[in-house]
Amino acid sequence: MNNSTLKNIFNSLVMIVFQLICILFLAISFTILPIFSIYRYLVGMYLQRKYNCPIEFLHGMDAVFCFNDKNIPFNIEGCHIYKGTYNIDQLRQRFERILNIREIDGRWKYMRFRQQMKKELGYFFCIPQTEFRYENHIKEYDGPPLKNKDELQQLIAWQYRNLPVDKGIFWQVILVPLSDTFITDTPQPQHMVFFSVAHAVMDGISILRIYGKLFDDEADESLFLFGTISPPGVMEQMFFWKNAFLYGFAEYFLHILKVEKHCLHGMPLSGDMLISISESICIKRVKEIKNFYKTTTNDVLQSCIVGALRKYIISEGQQIPSLMKFKIPVSLHSMQKEVKIENNISAGTIEVPIDEATCVGRLMKTKAVIDKLKRSPDIYLTHFLGKVFINRFPLMLTLVLAKRASSTATVSCMPLVPSKKLFGNEALQQYIGTGTPDGVSGCGMSVTIISERETALCTIKADLAIVKTQENVNKINHFLLEEIDELYQSIYK
Repeated sequence: MNNSTLKNIFNSLVMIVFQLICILFLAISFTILPIFSIYRYLVGMYLQRKYNCPIEFLHGMDAVFCFNDKNIPFNIEGCHIYKGTYNIDQLRQRFERILNIREIDGRWKYMRFRQQMKKELGYFFCIPQTEFRYENHIKEYDGPPLKNKDELQQLIAWQYRNLPVDKGIFWQVILVPLSDTFITDTPQPQHMVFFSVAHAVMDGISILRIYGKLFDDEADESLFLFGTISPPGVMEQMFFWKNAFLYGFAEYFLHILKVEKHCLHGMPLSGDMLISISESICIKRVKEIKNFYKTTTNDVLQSCIVGALRKYIISEGQQIPSLMKFKIPVSLHSMQKEVKIENNISAGTIEVPIDEATCVGRLMKTKAVIDKLKRSPDIYLTHFLGKVFINRFPLMLTLVLAKRASSTATVSCMPLVPSKKLFGNEALQQYIGTGTPDGVSGCGMSVTIISERETALCTIKADLAIVKTQENVNKINHFLLEEIDELYQSIYK
């Protein structure tokens, strides 16, 4: 036998052993799960007596987004800029109209907006706010009008760090006055609606859908993304899930055991974020690239982010790493008009082609790894493990696993329907949204690209410990635009 055959046999034996270890791990976990379920039930009885009110344990991704390491929060921000002047009372009244709806049994329909989250005895749970007041959540900005994009970036970074969760406030909407020339050259009144929320309350899709209900002409049913679904047909689904349980767990755990080591990952995080909002990205160009190379818009944008980070690493005089991973959030929201406040998402992790030297090569290799992710069980296994284990076992037992799910960046690319009027005021700027880095696993960067009509904006949120300066995070956005230009030029060579 030659060396290649021996290597294949060795790799097969390693995989078999690891599969057996995974099966043993799952068997032990499911065996002791009832014990911890009873323990959590007893904890729940104690907490209900302590707080003298019903408590609700967080499940799955809701609990995952409560994890934090060295006080690095899981918060999301978003904003829209409108013409005209604002009226804080109008906005509060519209929120009241939405949030004061009750279910048939008398419960608040959107109860999560009226809750606060706590952690005790190793578990995350919700209790009602002692005094829910709209004035605490919908506020006027107490500073001078913002003059430019730099001041907007600073506001997003400040709010990310200072959402007053210690006072039981897990979401806020802030009306911000802008200078008369913030967006337009011709002076006219302008203002911004700024939304900040703890990720444990809801995911970005839920934010967009509840935000859509604020518009004068509601369009909430269009403001969400579709999740990746398993193959159609009974036999195909049986085959898919057989592979998921026979091989998926082993591959999943082998994948998360790989640790990145480079200048954008691995160092202690500070929790202080720098924000960079790109110039407008021409979606028409992106679509031309997509059509020429027979890829998707998401493939093009993801590969350009890979290229931007590669150029950034080179500009810093660092060695190109052999391994870089992106965490890709995937919506599992169903096609429903009813808005739910939840974290109905999962995530897949891909190893991106950071070592590929050409932009076209990066695009084709990125397409290949994303196509593989769509066919793999990773997304469902992440969701399954979160639902079954997170916050059923105490935090000290699950945090170890969460820390291993490392990645360089959390990367989202989302198309939205066009913005609508709010109190008769037209939108001057498409929706700007930020993701949140998974600081627990050492990820200190999120990249969010939101497209609307024929333009898109990229918002980068990066930990100060990783990028060091505002100039550096702006540089990554500049390299992203360069990558798109290079790919566009390549189709005419």
